[in-house]
Amino acid sequence: MSNKPILYLIIFYIKIIFSLSQNTQEINNNFQKKLKEYANLSRKILVVAGAEDSTILKAVIEGHKKKLIQPILIGDEDKIKKISINQNLDISFFKIVNITDEKDICSKAIKFIIDNEAEMIMKGTVSSSYFISTIFHQRYKIMNGGILSHIKIIQIEGFNQFLLLTDSVVNLNPSLQDKIHIIKNAVKIGKILGINFPKVAILSNNNLLNENKKNMFDIKELISMSEKGIIKNCIIDGPLTLDKAISKEKYNKINNSRKIKGDANILLFPNIEIYKSVWKFINNTYKYISAQMIIGSKIPIIMIDKDNEVDSYINSMIIGSFISDYMKKY
Repeated sequence: MSNKPILYLIIFYIKIIFSLSQNTQEINNNFQKKLKEYANLSRKILVVAGAEDSTILKAVIEGHKKKLIQPILIGDEDKIKKISINQNLDISFFKIVNITDEKDICSKAIKFIIDNEAEMIMKGTVSSSYFISTIFHQRYKIMNGGILSHIKIIQIEGFNQFLLLTDSVVNLNPSLQDKIHIIKNAVKIGKILGINFPKVAILSNNNLLNENKKNMFDIKELISMSEKGIIKNCIIDGPLTLDKAISKEKYNKINNSRKIKGDANILLFPNIEIYKSVWKFINNTYKYISAQMIIGSKIPIIMIDKDNEVDSYINSMIIGSFISDYMKKY
């Protein structure tokens, strides 16, 4: 079965979400308009692990209005209802499961997925450690091998591409084998989003001379695996600093024969320190739109950084919905 129709539709929505020529509000307004014209996305049952938060409630209400989701809210029912009343939010159409213990909230949320009573799961107010730990312990029921990894899909204003950043949450100091699976997970998401042969840049410290021996060994092995076809459907290059990975203007200042010439699609972080440094720079320098989730499972797992806006949750629901539909068909 050809996957072109769904890929064309995905690309259509992605262009709306990540438009470069408009500001964030205009992008979201256009998206809402186009979503009404194209009702191909089916409403997904989304279970929220910890819903005692006004931003999360606003996001699920907005997602419900857009016919993206039918939410199941798990958490302290009294707190959830108190927030909804104080913020004048109508959650009367949503199922609420009253649980106050964080571990129990996570366990109940994943049980909805295992029992096929929900199609997507989203981390709410529960701690990341409990959430990831619960998913990890149930990995044999929700995965087809490999490992879980976190991905952040962003569009930076003024750039002609959107970027997939991985991993900043689940695998903080990955081994060589972990990096292989992280790349495979990201390449699969890239394919779902219409990038059939992505360029993977393995990022480094600003000073390449200080790159540690383990990272250098892993980079050489990953490049070799890509060249030999062991890691398929992508080009791998590194070590690269951020500017050389995503800016052709910066790249053109040096004359070499690297495979990635400022046109990377996927940015792989070999450790959490490099991620923090790079993300701090991106966050403080650029305007961008993002979606985030944990990948490598049979179902989309939405996990957003703290202090994000409603739009990040909505974008993640949209991408998650596309991933869910794709996985069901292929």
